[in-house]
Amino acid sequence: MAARPHTERENTDLVMSASGRQVRKGEVSGVQERAPEIKFEEIQWGEKIGGGCFGSVYKGKCRGQNVAIKQLLKQDLDSKILEDFRREVDIMTQMRHPNVVLFMGACTEPGKMAIVCELLNFSVHDLLRKNKDITLLQRIKLAKGTAAGIAWLHGATPQIIHRDLKPNNLLVDEHWNVKVCDFGLSQVKLRENKIRDGKSIPGTPLWMSPEVLLGQDVDEKADVYSFGIVLWEIITGQEPFPYMEDFKTFKTAITKNNERPAIPEDIHPNLRSLLELCWHKDPAKRPTFQQILPLLDSVIVDCLIADVEGNRFWKAHFLGKEYVDWTIFIKKFTTLLGIADLNPKDLNYLCLKKILASHNTEGVHSDPDVVKIEKFGHLMDWFGPIVIDNSKSGKFLGMFESSKFTVLDKIRVCMQKEWFHGDISKEDAEDLLSGQPKGSYLVRTSVTERSSPFTISKITKKGKINHQRIQRKTDGKFEITIKYPTKTEVELSKDDLLVPFIRSLSSELGLDIPCPGSKFKSLFTNTKVEGYLATDDD
Repeated sequence: MAARPHTERENTDLVMSASGRQVRKGEVSGVQERAPEIKFEEIQWGEKIGGGCFGSVYKGKCRGQNVAIKQLLKQDLDSKILEDFRREVDIMTQMRHPNVVLFMGACTEPGKMAIVCELLNFSVHDLLRKNKDITLLQRIKLAKGTAAGIAWLHGATPQIIHRDLKPNNLLVDEHWNVKVCDFGLSQVKLRENKIRDGKSIPGTPLWMSPEVLLGQDVDEKADVYSFGIVLWEIITGQEPFPYMEDFKTFKTAITKNNERPAIPEDIHPNLRSLLELCWHKDPAKRPTFQQILPLLDSVIVDCLIADVEGNRFWKAHFLGKEYVDWTIFIKKFTTLLGIADLNPKDLNYLCLKKILASHNTEGVHSDPDVVKIEKFGHLMDWFGPIVIDNSKSGKFLGMFESSKFTVLDKIRVCMQKEWFHGDISKEDAEDLLSGQPKGSYLVRTSVTERSSPFTISKITKKGKINHQRIQRKTDGKFEITIKYPTKTEVELSKDDLLVPFIRSLSSELGLDIPCPGSKFKSLFTNTKVEGYLATDDD
């Protein structure tokens, strides 16, 4: 096979362009410019951490700060290009955004030209190759950070088109916050014809739009195409076009045959639609990054919250937020349920908060507890739908025949059972069951598969710990498959409410003794709380 694209970091590939417009001092964002010139003797060089056809990148220090230093391969810039380069450095140093790498300045001394930037230790490319256990939410957050950074560049005056958007040019900090790097600085571009090499595929063309590959005039929509390929790579964790062997074949496939990476069959329809829009062959039909950002916010909700009402609720009140203060959430949520005022001492309130709220560890909030979108999505998988058929719930809980049975009641009744232990791990379940008599069991929630919201962990008649997943069918009813050594498997599907379903399995599965140690027990032993305390007959 012919040469494949580079897989090493190429953070010195400075092939991006500010629009080429001339800029006067103080024009950018109304800020008075200050010369970003750095003297060569101010730079302390460390180990080399990357490189490409435009130079090498090193760790180092400058004025007491840890920095990344990009030493330019091209040092013999004429006076006109050198002045343009300095002007672009002025522009870049004024870019301030959480998703844009901080551009600190440059040394423009002849023969000693170097660029000084914020130091980050790895890229999106590194992350995708070295870490396979990345959740869908984390992947979409990486994509959203990328889109936010490019949107900021596109909105600058003058507009900045990246032109080389790829995972190697997306750096990541310790909090997995993406920062776009290697933008602007068109004056250090070395090889205008580098993508016309017919013998191999250089690293960059894999993410280039058809119009760029054809040498046509481009605008910011070229970055949108590149983002589509990057988004596909982030979601799938794969490299694009691994089967391409030469540049000529690749160029024909992209520009004439409209070939794109294969989209997984199980991907969410809205995510599929966004990919297809981003890499559309017609630049005019591609969305802008200002349009992409809310689309990604919507995709996050669609991927994490399957319940129709829960999905609509989060989009209506918290679109674009990964978490929200508990006090804000509970007011909106109880309004959705038609509850005018839920007392904080009510059991339903306490149970919901116990199973849903997380302690806030990020930023400054008015409430020490928050509700995360991912946890809310799991809650809906476990106890949804939000809208409940009261004709069924009345038969289950006689006291509710003349009143409304809400999802809060469903959650409380389940948490009240000694066998329900919530979101504990398999290891924690085995620790709790260890030493318990045969027939001991507990039920825990599951987050790995949406179709399997619960797992029964029990001690079998032989004294071994066994784990059985509870499936949920499309009609909402729970189902479990029992394997017998002497006869065929039996599938039991009896109810769409967990408590009566577990009760119906007790004899068949030998669920005799609820395992003690539930973290919810204290909620039901406090006599000061208000609300209905269900009995074992419920």
